[in-house]
Amino acid sequence: MRVCVKINFVVLFAILVALVLRLINLNYDGLWNDEILTAVVSHPENSIRDVVVMLKGDVHPPLHPILTNIFGKIFGHNDLTVRLINVLLGVWGVYAGFLLARELFSKKVAYYALGLLVLNSFLIRYSQEARSYAQLSVFANLSFLYFARLIRNEYDRKNAIYYVLSTAAMLYTHYFAVFVIASQFVGFLFFMDWKRFKEKLWHYIITFALPNILFIYWIQFILKRADKPFEAWRDPASPGVILEYLEIFFNDRILMILACLVLAASLVYLASRKLIKQEWFTGFDKQASFGISILMIWILVYFFIPYIRSNFEASMMVNRYFVPLVVPVVLILAFFISWIPGIVIRNSFYLLICGWSVYVLFSKLNPYYANSTAWRETVDKLYELDRNPYVWYLSRDRRYWNYYLRLKNMSRAKEDFGPFENLMKQDNYPDTYYVLTHLRAQVPEYKDSIPVLDGYEQVFSEDMHNKGNVADARIIKYEKIKKVKDSL
Repeated sequence: MRVCVKINFVVLFAILVALVLRLINLNYDGLWNDEILTAVVSHPENSIRDVVVMLKGDVHPPLHPILTNIFGKIFGHNDLTVRLINVLLGVWGVYAGFLLARELFSKKVAYYALGLLVLNSFLIRYSQEARSYAQLSVFANLSFLYFARLIRNEYDRKNAIYYVLSTAAMLYTHYFAVFVIASQFVGFLFFMDWKRFKEKLWHYIITFALPNILFIYWIQFILKRADKPFEAWRDPASPGVILEYLEIFFNDRILMILACLVLAASLVYLASRKLIKQEWFTGFDKQASFGISILMIWILVYFFIPYIRSNFEASMMVNRYFVPLVVPVVLILAFFISWIPGIVIRNSFYLLICGWSVYVLFSKLNPYYANSTAWRETVDKLYELDRNPYVWYLSRDRRYWNYYLRLKNMSRAKEDFGPFENLMKQDNYPDTYYVLTHLRAQVPEYKDSIPVLDGYEQVFSEDMHNKGNVADARIIKYEKIKKVKDSL
């Protein structure tokens, strides 16, 4: 029996380009604070049960650290591997976005969308970060893909199973997934064929309820932290945050303006499509009504629920939490590009956007992590000075030092002065020791001065700078005072 495998070389090439772009600069900088949390929780020494137990005290669900934990057990555990799994998730998200565009519109729109998704700097950025945002995006794309198939077509068990799995996975990835489900609920009310719904009533009820039922286990842990206020570093929910996020999505003001134009055109179209009867408009309506409508519902509901809430209570607005909105915005842009008359004009305009996106990607010297603390660089410098030093490390977030010290197998390190003093005494007071301190999150009791062990003096100090050239960490070396050393 001969099996014929059909390969779409355009899609395959795009996927390879997406992979390459997400690998470039992957290890450009050390992990920042939240990434180190992922790395610590997902360490291969931890079992899956350990990962779940540790995250019960955190607001974020456990699926991403569990997958990172499994990935690390197979491929090793370091900065590169904890980010690499997100590269693969990001590439998968590009393909899922292509499938969604094809489902909602046409192959032509899907191909235009594919290039824009491959080159989108925001999607690349969060495909290179060891957090859950690339995973949230891919499962949101897949959830909407199977949701669209379920409400547009006859009930299909395979689509139902894929919907349940992708939506449950999305919920166990990030708590903002509830806004994707809220968007789908609104879309369901607008577009469901109620006659078909009644014929398969229990099938639909079980399909749409099951992901939420599967998530009940984790809801209890979210509710335990519901009274904890959001931290002040979140973005204020001002009117300008809409444009600010669109500019961040494309990392460019020109592309942001273009996105604003197509979103505004979509709103005008949705508001007036029943009022305008011209032939060009009704033709546009037949091709785009469902796709434009469902994507705009996704964008509006997902954005405005946390936005409105943030105007009355502590802000929930953090631009990376809105990663799932990049795909619907790009798909709408792709649709409007496909609608430009004249293949030469259309393709020239599309290539111009792609070329500009490439320029945006490579025009920045420091890609994404310019403000992260130089944890890795500081420990690397310490390793150059001494392969296994005695280290007392200081910071309000001491686990970050500990992560990199463990990677370098520096076992003679303590985070508290008392245990460190005992270690030095136990080892008969070696000639040197080091202090690592974080300059931006200093331990309050040591803010003005750092205690020095009796008989030692400071002989060396170096401030370490991050990629933004901000001094945020310091290495201090202490040696025995010569008289003390001679007397011993």
